[in-house]
Amino acid sequence: MLDRCLGIFDSDICRSLDSPVNAAAATVSNPSGTNVRFHKAHCFSCRQCLSFELQDLIGVLMRLYLCEKPSQGKDIAAVLGAKTRGDGCIKGNGVAVTWGIGHLLETAPPDAYGEHLKNWSLDTLPILPAQWKVIVKPKTAGQFKVVKQLLKEATELVIATDADREGEMIARELIEYCGYRGPIQRLWLSALNEASIRQALSSVKQGSETYPLYLSALARSRADWLIGMNFSRLFTLLGRQAGYTGVLSVGRVQTPTLRLVVDRDREISNFIP
Repeated sequence: MLDRCLGIFDSDICRSLDSPVNAAAATVSNPSGTNVRFHKAHCFSCRQCLSFELQDLIGVLMRLYLCEKPSQGKDIAAVLGAKTRGDGCIKGNGVAVTWGIGHLLETAPPDAYGEHLKNWSLDTLPILPAQWKVIVKPKTAGQFKVVKQLLKEATELVIATDADREGEMIARELIEYCGYRGPIQRLWLSALNEASIRQALSSVKQGSETYPLYLSALARSRADWLIGMNFSRLFTLLGRQAGYTGVLSVGRVQTPTLRLVVDRDREISNFIP
């Protein structure tokens, strides 16, 4: 970590000040927006002679690895050499590793868009949100707080969730919700054994390369919501008019699957040897 901090100043600008004549103190801004003061400017390129307020600088540099689940985070942390267990994270060796527990956020229910949508009525259908809302899942709110705080502290982020569109969404929705604006890279893992993790770490992708996967997952999520929320209400209300008192659940995947099961069951029942 110390080498990473000092490396910030290994630039042509710093080396140009390496002169016995330039003995005046100099000030350089660090990533936190505060200033690190060099008391001996003529020693800029000599690491052994550096005399400045380094502690503040060390505290603001952190690479955060965001994983999908605890077991994944532990495997990656072990390879990175991070060993200090914290609340919902593992830190050490200049990095922090944290994780979701699957999705930590979920699409808000209909009543989040207005109290009039709390009661089911044909008059309010279809429900088409003009601006989509997401909420923190109550069961994993504690882990969300951990991730949110670490995203505030991170100076760079590596998405280390599963290498698919859902893994991309688990990370990206947190990034957007928490307002992280720093650089993003993507760890594309094929497996969680040590060799696979090391291979992935040696060929990290730019975050922009996998961003379209997030858009794909987001479209899937919103399609599920629109079909599930609207048609479940519709058929349940129509069922009540016909005397059925239960809830008729409709889903983008579950309903076609149910049809396949019903058709197959009928074929079996009607089979004549």
